[in-house]
Amino acid sequence: MKGRSLVLVLAIVIGSLAIPAAASANTTQAIADTGGMHLVLLGSTVEVDVTLDEFGNIDSVAVTGGGLTETSAGDHKVRFSTADGATKVDVKAKKDKLSASMRSATLGDLVGDHVWTAEVFPDATATVPFSIAEDGTGNPVLSLGDVAMTGANSGDVEVTVRGPFQEIDDDEAEAKATVEFAWNGFTKTLRIQVEVEDDDDDDDDHGAKLKVELRGKDRQMIGAASLADLVGSYTWTGLLCDGTSVTVDYQVGGDGTVTPGAVGGVGADRYDIKTYEHGFRVSFDNEDARLNVNLKEKDDSTWQLKVDSKTTERCGNGNNEGDDHGNDDHGNDDHDDDDHDDEGDDDHDD
Repeated sequence: MKGRSLVLVLAIVIGSLAIPAAASANTTQAIADTGGMHLVLLGSTVEVDVTLDEFGNIDSVAVTGGGLTETSAGDHKVRFSTADGATKVDVKAKKDKLSASMRSATLGDLVGDHVWTAEVFPDATATVPFSIAEDGTGNPVLSLGDVAMTGANSGDVEVTVRGPFQEIDDDEAEAKATVEFAWNGFTKTLRIQVEVEDDDDDDDDHGAKLKVELRGKDRQMIGAASLADLVGSYTWTGLLCDGTSVTVDYQVGGDGTVTPGAVGGVGADRYDIKTYEHGFRVSFDNEDARLNVNLKEKDDSTWQLKVDSKTTERCGNGNNEGDDHGNDDHGNDDHDDDDHDDEGDDDHDD
């Protein structure tokens, strides 16, 4: 399943006036730094173990219990089904999302205790227990247990839980909650959603579905009370789509300028630098990958340094066998491409 596709591995190292929020960090658009995830369903009746490669492609998926066998596989999606097709488990990993979903004929098949575990940041592993119940009228009820963090960096991770919330429509009901993990200027969000749809249409959307999805963009937001707190020398370290390691040095000055320096790991023919008033952009391999650094003063007079890296479809999607184009994902916020909300990213090309 391995494919030489995706992504930029991000690491920021600050020299001079280093501040805690900007110490060494590591993440990727495909959340490859998690290495995968482990999901225990229905009190250990079914277990899903996912391993990702360094680029965020699916390396392996093991599903035990429940009479589920693998029916299709690709770099970005693996499906398991029962012999009668009544229950399906899909694992997906692409760009900034890693998810597992379980679809069954009735909500009763999903009722029980579940546990999700992943290394959300280096040396910081999260364990999130949750339970699914039925409210007596056929609608799902979701409850979360205490989120546990373990590892050397776990004490520095801020955890915010929102929900659970319940929404009931004419022929659909859902319960959902999110858990946000913040560390070192990076954020990852876990969304747990269970839905029941009673529809007369001849499609696959009826029945009950549990989806657990982790999102993590390749973006670091370093906040400071004053510009002086951000002044210093920085180095960004990345991994290009072909596995090449690169570095970009830059300097934040006391006058609010951000000046790019040396680019290491590739020749000058493989990158292009564009500068603007408070930042710069480095494009690698003809826009296959790019780094944007932007400094701005906010309305409350605090300052923010934003370091954002992205890839395009030209980086390749690996082996798409077994992948689909989102029948299960429509309406679930999967159209919020990164390119629409990045001040200082794509606005300075002219």
